[in-house]
Amino acid sequence: MNEHFLYYVWQYRLFNENNLTTSSASTIEIIHPGFRNDSSGPDFDMSKIKINGLQWVGRVEIHVKTSDWYKHRHQENPDFDQLVLHVVWNHDIDNSPNDIPVLELKGRINKSLLNKYRDFQEIHQRVICTNYLESLDSFIVSSWLERMLVERLLKRKEVHDQWLDQTQNDWTEVAYRSLLQAFGTKFNKLAFEQLAIRLPYKIILANRYRSDLVKSLLFGTAGLIERYTEPDIEEVRMNWKHLQFKYKLEPMSPTTWKSGRIRPQNQPSNRLLQLSKLLINTSLLAYWRDELMQKLEEPIENRFFTTDQQSLLSSNFRRLILINGVLPVLFSYATSHDDEQLRNTCVEAFYQLKAEKNNVTKLWNSLPLVEITSAESQALMQLTYQYCDRKRCLSCAIGRTVLAK
Repeated sequence: MNEHFLYYVWQYRLFNENNLTTSSASTIEIIHPGFRNDSSGPDFDMSKIKINGLQWVGRVEIHVKTSDWYKHRHQENPDFDQLVLHVVWNHDIDNSPNDIPVLELKGRINKSLLNKYRDFQEIHQRVICTNYLESLDSFIVSSWLERMLVERLLKRKEVHDQWLDQTQNDWTEVAYRSLLQAFGTKFNKLAFEQLAIRLPYKIILANRYRSDLVKSLLFGTAGLIERYTEPDIEEVRMNWKHLQFKYKLEPMSPTTWKSGRIRPQNQPSNRLLQLSKLLINTSLLAYWRDELMQKLEEPIENRFFTTDQQSLLSSNFRRLILINGVLPVLFSYATSHDDEQLRNTCVEAFYQLKAEKNNVTKLWNSLPLVEITSAESQALMQLTYQYCDRKRCLSCAIGRTVLAK
């Protein structure tokens, strides 16, 4: 038994409420269990309880054992002085701490629910409820995945907010870092982020009409000029020496970059060459926002790229750039500026893009979904990493539904 399970049982009233009494034999009626408090203090707020016919509105604390009150030192915390009820699995001491009424739940929870939860805790597979997925209501699944998508985007916003602090609130620099991270894919994501920090976008902007200079800046700052194999290598070297001195740039160590067992198209030198052509005449955030808000028939994975850039980048890679680089930063910008239209359009855009193929999406083949878009694949990544991997089944709508069956 653990407290998280008891939170779930209390919140959804999954216990026998007939003839409820406190440890001191007072009658209890649960009018409303209250609202879960995820911050410090008692576990539930605004609970409505009748004790001996008198209604109370206040806070409820939940423990496995009544003695946990002293173990957690609540007697020293004034936040716990005004509780209306102390809910426990096992009332293991004679008194009621602070004279707060105690309700014991042992013997009031359905055994099948207890057994299923215990089984869940003992399963060692990554997605615990795999065997139950096909029988789920598709509405419950799709609603929860919508929430997971937004939750994942808000998690990304936390990173963008950190970048804002580092760049004096410069959204253009944030967009630039987001783009470079996406270019790095899973192999060189951190290396490309470091490149964006060492080579600010304002320097790119000052030279963006000279593709040869942008190329020299990227390869030079990345410390990868020696891996540059194009015929103009000497020109790139000369440009870099001049630009390094002019902007006082510090090159990265070549060992920062991963190249072993990586396909040719994902090699850092190839991605840098593509990036040098993508940054020409592009104002990033404003350009992305304008393109997204236009009502065009053109597929969304084409709208952010010129014809030349489309031929340079595969449709799959363009899609990954949008999913991991462009749309998240637009969502963060819209959220920070209370732009509901842009925010909603960002979310809608995920439903227009095909899903990524990765190990996470393969785990969820049993879900009752007609079609999986990038909205679902991003949501499933959030669900897997933040809920399944942490066994937070009781905080998950899918897990709660399975347990309740």
